[in-house]
Amino acid sequence: MNRLETIITYHEGTKHCFEDYAKGPGRMDWATQPDLFRRYEGAPLILLEIEDKEEDPRYAALFSTENHVSQTVLNFQSVSRLLYDSMALSAWKSAGDVR
Repeated sequence: MNRLETIITYHEGTKHCFEDYAKGPGRMDWATQPDLFRRYEGAPLILLEIEDKEEDPRYAALFSTENHVSQTVLNFQSVSRLLYDSMALSAWKSAGDVR
Protein backbone atom coordinates (compact mmCIF):
# COMPACT_ATOMS: atom_id res chain seq x y z
CA MET A 1 0.00 0.00 0.00
CA ASN A 2 1.44 3.40 -0.96
CA ARG A 3 1.48 6.42 1.37
CA LEU A 4 -1.67 8.02 -0.07
CA GLU A 5 -3.63 4.76 0.23
CA THR A 6 -2.44 4.43 3.84
CA ILE A 7 -3.62 7.96 4.65
CA ILE A 8 -7.01 7.48 2.98
CA THR A 9 -7.53 4.11 4.71
CA TYR A 10 -6.69 5.66 8.09
CA HIS A 11 -8.99 8.63 7.46
CA GLU A 12 -11.92 6.46 6.36
CA GLY A 13 -11.47 4.18 9.38
CA THR A 14 -11.26 6.92 12.00
CA LYS A 15 -13.64 9.66 10.87
CA HIS A 16 -17.00 10.52 12.42
CA CYS A 17 -20.10 9.67 10.40
CA PHE A 18 -23.85 10.20 10.74
CA GLU A 19 -24.40 6.72 12.14
CA ASP A 20 -21.61 6.60 14.73
CA TYR A 21 -18.68 8.36 16.36
CA ALA A 22 -15.17 7.85 15.04
CA LYS A 23 -13.28 4.83 16.24
CA GLY A 24 -10.69 5.75 18.81
CA PRO A 25 -8.30 4.24 21.31
CA GLY A 26 -10.96 4.26 24.05
CA ARG A 27 -9.19 6.96 26.05
CA MET A 28 -8.07 10.52 25.56
CA ASP A 29 -4.40 11.22 24.95
CA TRP A 30 -4.12 14.42 26.98
CA ALA A 31 -0.33 14.57 26.65
CA THR A 32 -0.44 15.25 22.91
CA GLN A 33 -3.56 17.44 22.69
CA PRO A 34 -2.98 20.77 20.92
CA ASP A 35 -4.33 24.02 22.34
CA LEU A 36 -8.09 23.56 22.25
CA PHE A 37 -8.70 26.84 20.47
CA ARG A 38 -5.69 26.60 18.16
CA ARG A 39 -3.93 29.65 19.50
CA TYR A 40 -0.29 29.98 18.60
CA GLU A 41 2.25 32.19 20.33
CA GLY A 42 2.78 35.39 18.33
CA ALA A 43 -0.28 34.91 16.09
CA PRO A 44 -2.94 37.63 16.33
CA LEU A 45 -6.37 36.76 17.72
CA ILE A 46 -9.03 37.72 15.15
CA LEU A 47 -12.64 37.96 16.29
CA LEU A 48 -15.18 36.45 13.93
CA GLU A 49 -18.08 38.53 12.64
CA ILE A 50 -21.20 36.49 13.31
CA GLU A 51 -24.67 37.91 12.84
CA ASP A 52 -27.36 36.68 15.23
CA LYS A 53 -29.94 36.10 12.52
CA GLU A 54 -30.51 32.59 11.25
CA GLU A 55 -29.44 32.17 7.66
CA ASP A 56 -29.98 29.58 5.00
CA PRO A 57 -29.08 26.96 4.15
CA ARG A 58 -30.32 24.79 6.96
CA TYR A 59 -28.20 21.73 7.72
CA ALA A 60 -30.71 19.23 6.27
CA ALA A 61 -30.94 21.17 3.01
CA LEU A 62 -27.27 20.48 2.33
CA PHE A 63 -28.07 16.78 1.87
CA SER A 64 -31.39 17.12 0.05
CA THR A 65 -31.63 16.42 -3.67
CA GLU A 66 -34.79 18.56 -3.84
CA ASN A 67 -33.26 21.83 -2.69
CA HIS A 68 -30.62 23.84 -4.48
CA VAL A 69 -28.14 25.47 -2.13
CA SER A 70 -26.82 28.65 -3.70
CA GLN A 71 -23.25 29.80 -3.45
CA THR A 72 -22.25 32.72 -1.29
CA VAL A 73 -19.66 35.44 -1.64
CA LEU A 74 -16.25 34.55 -0.21
CA ASN A 75 -15.50 37.32 2.28
CA PHE A 76 -14.65 37.81 5.95
CA GLN A 77 -18.25 37.36 7.07
CA SER A 78 -18.84 34.16 5.09
CA VAL A 79 -15.57 32.61 6.33
CA SER A 80 -16.49 33.67 9.88
CA ARG A 81 -19.85 31.90 9.48
CA LEU A 82 -18.17 28.77 8.10
CA LEU A 83 -15.76 28.60 11.05
CA TYR A 84 -18.56 29.29 13.54
CA ASP A 85 -20.83 26.60 12.07
CA SER A 86 -17.94 24.13 11.86
CA MET A 87 -17.22 24.61 15.56
CA ALA A 88 -20.90 24.11 16.34
CA LEU A 89 -20.75 20.69 14.64
CA SER A 90 -17.55 19.56 16.34
CA ALA A 91 -17.52 16.97 19.10
CA TRP A 92 -16.52 18.30 22.50
CA LYS A 93 -14.91 15.79 24.79
CA SER A 94 -14.49 16.01 28.53
CA ALA A 95 -12.94 14.07 31.36
CA GLY A 96 -13.70 15.14 34.90
CA ASP A 97 -13.70 18.93 34.97
CA VAL A 98 -11.49 19.26 31.86
CA ARG A 99 -13.26 19.98 28.60
